[in-house]
Amino acid sequence: MDFRTTTNRETYIERFRGHRLAIKVKLNDLQYNMDITRILHPTDKDLAKMERHKKEYYLLLKMLAD
Repeated sequence: MDFRTTTNRETYIERFRGHRLAIKVKLNDLQYNMDITRILHPTDKDLAKMERHKKEYYLLLKMLAD
C-alpha cells in the first residue's frame, strides 16, 4: 500500500480505511504534529495545518471504530 501517490489529502486519508495498524501509526503521527508547543512562533499557516490535522485525526478515529 503506497500512501504517497494520492492527489489530495482526503484521498490520502481514505486509503487508510481497513488498515488498523496503519491508522494507529498515523494517529500517533498526527498527535505529535498537533502539539502546538513544538512550534516557537506559530503562523496562520501552522494553525491552519493544525486544524487539518485535527480533522484527519477524527476521521481516522472514526475509521478505527467502524
